[in-house]
Amino acid sequence: MRTFGVEGDLAPSERQIIFGDPSDHERLQASWRVEAAVPLLWYIGIVAELDRPDRVADVESLARAVLNLEPADFYAGVNARDVAEVLDQADLIYRYHWAARNTQLQGAAAPAGLDGAVVVERHHALNWLIGDGDRAGIGTTSPPIPDFADGARRSAAAANAAGSANTLEINHESFGGIRFNRGPTRW
Repeated sequence: MRTFGVEGDLAPSERQIIFGDPSDHERLQASWRVEAAVPLLWYIGIVAELDRPDRVADVESLARAVLNLEPADFYAGVNARDVAEVLDQADLIYRYHWAARNTQLQGAAAPAGLDGAVVVERHHALNWLIGDGDRAGIGTTSPPIPDFADGARRSAAAANAAGSANTLEINHESFGGIRFNRGPTRW
């Protein structure tokens, strides 16, 4: 944190985990946040590919990819992905979340070996990237079940009525001192 100068950018809940005396529950919840780091590191080009969310991340590899770099080398290697790639991944994780949640409600295991907890954390991070809330309070509400298609049509109609269906604004918060001012972008 000190090396990259991001201590001041931490949310209160993050400060509690790092500098406070977190409860066992808070520690467990924070340990899952490493899964949210995977799409963020993918977005800036540190992680080459965003694999299927069917297993937990290799924390040691992620840590080495970031912590073994000097800040100047880290920032020099940042290459934000195209908005279309981010939207594709956000759409895919939404569908994975729907599939995992739907089978859970039916009392079955997630399809194709998906890890539901990994899916939720990645969904959280991708929602943050596309500007769907702040870092600490982003929702990952499961998609409508079982009437997914009708719900999606209603959501699209509401977005069109509001004039925002074709606008994407990448989150303007800083990520380790890097600003991702890429929006609003029209496609």
